[in-house]
Amino acid sequence: MEIGACGTICEECQLANLFKGAGLSEVLSDIAVESGLSPDAVLEKFQCAGCHSANNRCGDECKIRKCCVISKKLDHCGLCDSFKSCDLIKDFENDGHALHRRAVENLRSMQTIA
Repeated sequence: MEIGACGTICEECQLANLFKGAGLSEVLSDIAVESGLSPDAVLEKFQCAGCHSANNRCGDECKIRKCCVISKKLDHCGLCDSFKSCDLIKDFENDGHALHRRAVENLRSMQTIA
């Protein structure tokens, strides 16, 4: 099971899976072919390869990814010494998205195991 820096299970991430449902990948593939492009190359641009990849769906806007992965070179925030007092994590957990609350719970449970 792969998780993001924020603790989100990648399979549950709405951004990472944006183009997997509702036939969107087929539509993108058709557009690529009509444009003379490689369908695989076009689809690769829209598929998330995870937080540790340059090809991720959150991009440079994700403050958690910037702090955890880019600045501190950690796999996830649960490994950070500042995790329990981190304002980024507190804001993320309390932003009203159930997925984000579960993500922080994932990080806490990983800390308990470690």
